[in-house]
Amino acid sequence: MKKLTISLFVIFFIPSLIYGARPLSVDDAGTVDLGTYEAEAGVAYLQDKEDNAETEISLTIKHGLTERTDLGIFLPYMMTRPKEENGERGMGDAELAAKFNLVREGDRIPGFSVTLGIIMDTGEENKGMGSGEIDYVFNSILSKELQFITLHGNLGYTAKAKTASFGVALEYPANEKLNLVAEITGENKSDSPIEALIGANFSATENLTLDFGIGTGLNDYSTRLNVTGGLTLSF
Repeated sequence: MKKLTISLFVIFFIPSLIYGARPLSVDDAGTVDLGTYEAEAGVAYLQDKEDNAETEISLTIKHGLTERTDLGIFLPYMMTRPKEENGERGMGDAELAAKFNLVREGDRIPGFSVTLGIIMDTGEENKGMGSGEIDYVFNSILSKELQFITLHGNLGYTAKAKTASFGVALEYPANEKLNLVAEITGENKSDSPIEALIGANFSATENLTLDFGIGTGLNDYSTRLNVTGGLTLSF
């Protein structure tokens, strides 16, 4: 049961590449501005339908290499609490990824980007809670601002796992500082979770954004509850 629980949460947290604007896991086609750093810190709590729980503390740092390219690293620390067993804790798989904006968004065309990355082993030999393997991932991203909302679509692939992932998200600007968001994410395998999340992010200052999200699963392999919160700092 312990290994099953860990596997479920790892699959949910890393179905694609480094996340887009928090609290979404669906990425957007934009890149970090040239010469700018962007740090994202977050805490997420998940509970499955058997009351097994996991908490993840994550840090993502991105840097704008050019006007259309950024490089980022994702570092998760995970703590499990199986229903009838002692919990475990340790580093999850780190992820290094580069995003390339190939098409700028126009009046009639969406922005299009691709992300290439590597998921790096933090498995049992390193006393971590990752997959124990190194894998390679690809994600394609479309973003388009419409009259009232902005839409994002992701389609990704994990090489060794031979798994395709998908995600659709929307953003609605309630006012100049508050942005409401929603998404659905999943994978192509029949026993993979399909997750939905709603949330918001708030621009506290010019360089600081706070976020919150709550979600649940849409099939028998999904989580019962997913609560996340965090912040994004640009400098």
